[in-house]
Amino acid sequence: MKYLLIAVSILLSVSLAPANAIGHDYIAEVEALSKKGDTKGAIEVLDKERDFRRAIETDPKFADGYLEYAKFMIKENRPNEAIPLLERARILYTGKATLEQLDSITKLINETKPQADKAIKSFNRSPVYQTAVQLLKQRKVDEALEALNNEIKSEPDHSELYHLRGEIYWATRQFDKALLDAEKTIQYAKNNTSKADGILLRAKAEFYLKRYDDAERDYKESIELESRNHMTYAAYGQFLLDQKRIDESIEICERGRQIAAAYRPAEIFILEMSLSQAYLEKARVEVELKQNEKAESDFKKALELNPTFGEAHLEYGKFLFARGDNEAASVHLEEAIKTPLGLMTPERWREMEELLKKMKSPKEAKP
Repeated sequence: MKYLLIAVSILLSVSLAPANAIGHDYIAEVEALSKKGDTKGAIEVLDKERDFRRAIETDPKFADGYLEYAKFMIKENRPNEAIPLLERARILYTGKATLEQLDSITKLINETKPQADKAIKSFNRSPVYQTAVQLLKQRKVDEALEALNNEIKSEPDHSELYHLRGEIYWATRQFDKALLDAEKTIQYAKNNTSKADGILLRAKAEFYLKRYDDAERDYKESIELESRNHMTYAAYGQFLLDQKRIDESIEICERGRQIAAAYRPAEIFILEMSLSQAYLEKARVEVELKQNEKAESDFKKALELNPTFGEAHLEYGKFLFARGDNEAASVHLEEAIKTPLGLMTPERWREMEELLKKMKSPKEAKP
């Protein structure tokens, strides 16, 4: 179980990177055009990129937006970034477009994919990186770490190797080592996306080392460099929640959910879990302040976002029991008790069991 959780944590950080995590860095292109004195060209690239991003982030179901953005990426020689946009467009067009239109998108995907594969292969110079990722998928964390250590000796300037090793150190709570590898990732980063990954890793390590001001500064810098990485918003949201800045946490996680919906819809659950936790914490505060209507609304929001969130079911069940609604309380407590082992402390389990016994006892049916 320990290695499974570690492997999942690492893979979420490195394998589920944003669509542009491998390949062309459009900021670098803008800077290069500016240095050449081609201000008009630089502004045109920047404006187009921002407009396309704004369009699909505002409306994650805007099929035309994804298709036109993908064509822009192909024109800019960024085929690996175009592929996920084309695939998303094809999904959104299904059932709405003609077969001929769908076939044209499929044809464009097939024409672009070889170029994308070539771009990805050229970026990940070290095959050991992919080997380490596969080992992590098999929960072989120690073997993955050993492979990376050996490869770094022969290729000491590969930022992605340091980043992956740093994520392993972070997941295994070796935060000082994670911090060192974050610095190496930043030092050898060849584009802003890789640099943003390193800064995010540094922020996560600083957070656990209780360097809170440094961590927050780095979370913000990572978002400024790469605003499409929903994982950064999730991590920053958790940081804000830990600092008891609940409303700020909700705002950041909502923004991250919007980003995930646009670029990684299959991974939107990551932000929804973070949001669910934030709404639960907000409800707890409102219960303490006796703002019961607000509390109930936020308990419901937490469970809408994550219907299997055992902690939220338990807290909402306690809230309902306290106001005498035993029937509704028992429903939520029965759901809470389904929480998998390891996701709730033994103390919370005992609390659930005792509360259920009280509700089933005629003498103690009332709170």
